[in-house]
Amino acid sequence: MQRPVFDVESEYETIKRILDDVRLRGDAALRDYTRTFDKVDLEDLTVSEEEFEEAIRGVSVDLKSAIQFAKTNIEKFHRSQIEEIKAVVDEAHGQQRKVACHAYNGIGLQRALDGGCDSIEHGLEITDAQIAQMVKQGTWYCPTLAVYYTDWGPADTAAGQRDRKRAAVHIQSFQKAMKAGVKIVFGTDMGGIPWTEPIAQEFLRMVEFGMSPADAIKSATSRAAEMLDMEGQIGVIAPGAYADVIAVNGDPVRDIKVLENVQFVMKDGNVFKADGKQ
Repeated sequence: MQRPVFDVESEYETIKRILDDVRLRGDAALRDYTRTFDKVDLEDLTVSEEEFEEAIRGVSVDLKSAIQFAKTNIEKFHRSQIEEIKAVVDEAHGQQRKVACHAYNGIGLQRALDGGCDSIEHGLEITDAQIAQMVKQGTWYCPTLAVYYTDWGPADTAAGQRDRKRAAVHIQSFQKAMKAGVKIVFGTDMGGIPWTEPIAQEFLRMVEFGMSPADAIKSATSRAAEMLDMEGQIGVIAPGAYADVIAVNGDPVRDIKVLENVQFVMKDGNVFKADGKQ
């Protein structure tokens, strides 16, 4: 049977339409575009580099960065073969660096795992088999839960229903990963929420969905240090470690929400905030 071929001409129109949308709605349109392709199994579709370049050549140069974003997200399905990912990972590891992969679900997430990426960022919809693979390989999971509870559409709209369904599936992935023993690390996807909001809201979501307050705190301290191969340097108060310390009024193990109101900040031994004042 002949393999299906990527229809460059029609896809060009799709890309142009979406990039026109980007002009109006900015990053929100790009996120919607990515989510659409994260749900499509394009493993059997093919397109050459020349065909793709021809397809996007006519799009406005003013949207160069958006074009690159769209191109990257299509390429990850068509041309990011496992061998290529492995090569990237091997080179990064040779330079004593980690490889984190933005992946929601599907073939993109699977290729990240098969390619040996060190961590999965977001992981909205992870299958049982993928969770088992993460446990076996020691792959870290950075779920960034809280960001998916912002900017929901009204409940009676398609966008609102999508937002709620995405969050519900994400909870299931997080809980299954936690139960299976996947190594979980704290992350916020900062920029996806306003910079004026406390990133500590992630702690509240982690605890709400079943993680103990102590484990949630460790995910942002000692376990984060472990993921980065910086144990004994960060994420711990100990001789020889960086003098990075925060303090709050209350016991976060009893009330994790107190972490949203930091009263004291020390960085490299220098006090930047004390008694709630900078």
